[in-house]
Amino acid sequence: MLDTVRIWSAISGVALLGAAMRLEAQAGPSSTPSASSPTSAEASSAPLAFAPPPASITGPVVNQSSLQVNEALERVNIRRARASEKITIMTEQPPVDSIRAIAQAEAQKWLRELATKQIRGIQVDPYGTLYMAAGDAAEAKAKFDERLATPGLTREERGYTYLNIIRAYAGAEKPALLPSVEPYVASLTALGPSYAYWQHEAHRLLIEAYYGAGMLERVAQHGMAAAELVSRIDYVDRGPVFSPKQGGGIYSDVVEALAARPNGRAQIDAYNALLAKGAKAPPEVLALDKDFTYMEMGYVDGLKQLTSHSDMVGKQASNIIANYWLNMPSSDSQMVSVTDGKVRVFDVSNYTCPSCLATLRQLQRLQDDMPQVQVIGTAWTIGFWGNKLVESDVEAQHLREVYVDRLKVRIPIAIWKGTKGRNADDGITPLDAGGPNLKNYPIVGVSSSFVIDGKGIIRRVYASIGPSEIPGLKKLLTQLLTEAHHGVAPASGT
Repeated sequence: MLDTVRIWSAISGVALLGAAMRLEAQAGPSSTPSASSPTSAEASSAPLAFAPPPASITGPVVNQSSLQVNEALERVNIRRARASEKITIMTEQPPVDSIRAIAQAEAQKWLRELATKQIRGIQVDPYGTLYMAAGDAAEAKAKFDERLATPGLTREERGYTYLNIIRAYAGAEKPALLPSVEPYVASLTALGPSYAYWQHEAHRLLIEAYYGAGMLERVAQHGMAAAELVSRIDYVDRGPVFSPKQGGGIYSDVVEALAARPNGRAQIDAYNALLAKGAKAPPEVLALDKDFTYMEMGYVDGLKQLTSHSDMVGKQASNIIANYWLNMPSSDSQMVSVTDGKVRVFDVSNYTCPSCLATLRQLQRLQDDMPQVQVIGTAWTIGFWGNKLVESDVEAQHLREVYVDRLKVRIPIAIWKGTKGRNADDGITPLDAGGPNLKNYPIVGVSSSFVIDGKGIIRRVYASIGPSEIPGLKKLLTQLLTEAHHGVAPASGT
């Protein structure tokens, strides 16, 4: 009997499902937007929702219209990614202009193809994004404005359209267009705190765009605005902000921009305080489930990793001191002033770290490409070489062989020859290991590279520098050189 009931229940369920599907097919595409909350983590990555045709548009509705436009956007992004990967393999640093040109050509091809189809009744902000990808900013703006003029838009639809517009402008890689998007940011903000997630996403997009354009004051403004929004986002959705992998680049860009302000250090401290507030679990969240304590621990730990390299940013750098120099006119003790108007990169690491030696090779290439910047490395004696205890003078000669003869490094290397004495290991290692440079420029992990502007202010700290960091570093150094030359970009080699 029980088996018979199960069989009839299953048959009834299938029948009900078939009836529902027939009713849905008769009713046509649903005009109800997605019910997902605009403050959920999925909001910024959800597929575009399409509204019914506006009253001003007549003609038959093509059911596949939304799929065709979305497919065009998807293929443009795929083409861009494949071009970037291919060009990166051929050249160490992919030329952005080449990738942009390939993406524009792909977008233009799809626009021509879509023009041959009778597409009706779709939201026009995807079209605007496609026009922006094709390099037609004027037509893109017209499509965006057309969408916003559609009667009957809900707050969710209007808010998501604002975010689409901001995303399109930020991804256009055209600095002159960026200020045009600020009114849309204000409109999205005016929708209220319920849309904090989308508002934060908008600021994040513009931080990346403005930083790429070298507009640091705008980066600072949007960075502080984004930090204020963190505590308004649903607590479970704040993870990317505190992830060193996902939020590290944004954090470093904002800190660098804040350091450019006259009271940079105080601004950075205020920025960190806002993030620290957002990392703490609200009492009402903890009241729901004590396990949120573990999420809070993860957020706090992630923030500590983010801020570990910002502690020195915005502070006055110390002069670089060594009692033995490589690749200098004299190897004798001397001090390099950091307030003489030169822009510098000071790499603090030692020869015992293989990845640090690779960083030095990257910095040597940087020095060759930008001779107007001074790049300096550092090292220090540790009291032994291989399995032999040696004096600092002997170890210093070994260091010369490593850096000059083997690595072929030509940038100055500031070496501190430590003094041996009675200590915990009975005098094996020096008493003053690392010397003043390691004290004045503390490292996190195994190495740190400090970018110092012409006034001697530390503007950015890199945990390590590889091929992927070089383009951003060059852009930063160019900006600092412009500042050092009173707003005039220096000629190459000066």
